[in-house]
Amino acid sequence: MGFFYLTNMKKILLIVSLTIVSYISAQTSNERAAIAEMYTLNGDIKNVISKYYEFQKAEIKKLKERGIAEVIKSNEKTYVLRSVSDDGHPIYIGTHNLKAAESTQTQYLHNNGGEGLNLEGQNMVVGIWDEKVVLANHVEFLEEGVSVVQTETSSLNNNSDHGTHVLGTMIARGINSNAKGMAPKASAISYDWYDDIQEVEIEASNGLLLSNHSYGAPIFINGSTNVSPNQIGTYTSEAAIWDGIHHSYPYYLQVVSAGNDGSTENIDATQNGFDQLIGEKVGKNNLVIANTQDVSFYSNGFVYTIINPSSSKGPADDGRIKPDITGNGTTLFSSSSDESDSNIVNRYNTKTGTSMAAPNVTGSLLLLQQYYKEINNQFLKSATLKGLICHSAIDKGQPGPDPIFGWGVLNTKAAAKIITENINKPHIIESKIDSGQIIDYDIELSSTIEELAVTICWTDPPGTSSNTLNSLSPVIVNDIDLKITKSDQEFFPFKLTYNENDKIWSWASTGNNNVDTVEQIRIQNPATGSYNIKISHKGELRNNSQDFSLIITGYDNSNTLSIKQDDRDLVYFYPNPAKGDWIYFNGFSEEIKVNIYTINGKLILNKQVIDKLDISTFDSGIYLICLQQDNVSFFRKLIVK
Repeated sequence: MGFFYLTNMKKILLIVSLTIVSYISAQTSNERAAIAEMYTLNGDIKNVISKYYEFQKAEIKKLKERGIAEVIKSNEKTYVLRSVSDDGHPIYIGTHNLKAAESTQTQYLHNNGGEGLNLEGQNMVVGIWDEKVVLANHVEFLEEGVSVVQTETSSLNNNSDHGTHVLGTMIARGINSNAKGMAPKASAISYDWYDDIQEVEIEASNGLLLSNHSYGAPIFINGSTNVSPNQIGTYTSEAAIWDGIHHSYPYYLQVVSAGNDGSTENIDATQNGFDQLIGEKVGKNNLVIANTQDVSFYSNGFVYTIINPSSSKGPADDGRIKPDITGNGTTLFSSSSDESDSNIVNRYNTKTGTSMAAPNVTGSLLLLQQYYKEINNQFLKSATLKGLICHSAIDKGQPGPDPIFGWGVLNTKAAAKIITENINKPHIIESKIDSGQIIDYDIELSSTIEELAVTICWTDPPGTSSNTLNSLSPVIVNDIDLKITKSDQEFFPFKLTYNENDKIWSWASTGNNNVDTVEQIRIQNPATGSYNIKISHKGELRNNSQDFSLIITGYDNSNTLSIKQDDRDLVYFYPNPAKGDWIYFNGFSEEIKVNIYTINGKLILNKQVIDKLDISTFDSGIYLICLQQDNVSFFRKLIVK
């Protein structure tokens, strides 16, 4: 529908010489337009979606004519006939619900969070699709009496308690301090779930970065099969179409709840007690969220949590690591609504499920996008964001990734630290590989460290859907490979290995990974010396090239890694972060005009300098610095320790 973004908006390109107002803002309408400008006309994905909906509507009509119920009620929950499986059976969907910020370390990014980042989602927009729209005039969604939520339909007559709770987890203002969301100054667009694929495509094409989807199809309803085994863990047409949206709009990321079938037995699984993911949750490019209980952090560095037993487990049938990441969705206190009385605007309650874990993650990722934009004047591609959080996650369960926690529990603080460190040394690389190309990065370890870690992630083209039960055939299209070598030593990424005779997955072995779009190598206590990171690919690449994102931590220096910069490469200041009394300027030939602002845009210094600036009176925190000489000016972020 595109009601929030102007679909006929003239595309406006960002320019380097931004004003301070546009710099300190995050995702403004102009910046959404700039993202949209990067996308070519994606007629292919629009046609695929149109044909998919035509088929689904025709098949659902046939089922209704045969007397198949459109709505099923069970245990105070409502399930709606939403789609027809690839093998012709009706599939009903429902919501996925049975101290989140602390468990994912997101509170450290907030105002007074201890890191000086002051990130709360200012000017950021998140999308939510749920059973109905949210109660937009809930007190937690008001800013000076005006709602920050745009809804598809009137929420006064038709709103969702579930959706209101989910959105509160993301953006609640904290009127009730116990219900404060992950990004409490962000705004939102709210849709029901009926035309989610079409609506997401429109919003993504107009610059939407993140959307939350806390619903899906359960395996059983009232003891009867809702989804047949050959559709569980399977790369269906629904998974492929979502991958197509991500591939067409590479800054967009769908965050989706894994489901609450953790205690439900798939009667013909790849492994007993596993293989419980359905539909888009088997996609390659989205982010699928498991549900952990509260996380405890101890002073000695130990982190304790256990998975909620209701959380659905993977892996995908071809052995891909799914779910991707874990958030806290157990007994979350958040905003709520009385669906029969929209005049009640201050209701709260507690819910549990992957429905709650997903918005815990979505709201946190919104802050990471905001932070990266503030530092780099551009947003992360979704593959970069996904790779970053998989790289920085707290590993729980079995060592390495597994189909219970995925890559671990989201650690927003650690992800933000990598973004900060990327200012002065490349840790986050966005690049591409062409057909037949091999890319090498050489790095040096000159001191003893605990771990060298490298993660690669990419947005893969949609694969071929299947109806085959428990097919191990990879659905990957562009198979990128990651390897690290040191002299005659070789280090390979994590992978899951399957014993087909015993129907048992072995978690987190290492070797040649030919299924995952996230590959990661971690070397514990690496020896000092030279290491080579090699990126290659198998076979031919579709469209002859593939964009990828690389996250690297634990190295000292490199002659081959570099951060993409603008045409002022030689103009910079150092050190940053600043730990002493002075910062020094390089690249200017004469006197410089220096303006320094707080992160909220207040001018606190206006001075002419030659080659250095005294910052001894500055409090610890983050500032924006504008350097001007003649008609040239540019902004950078200054961090004072």
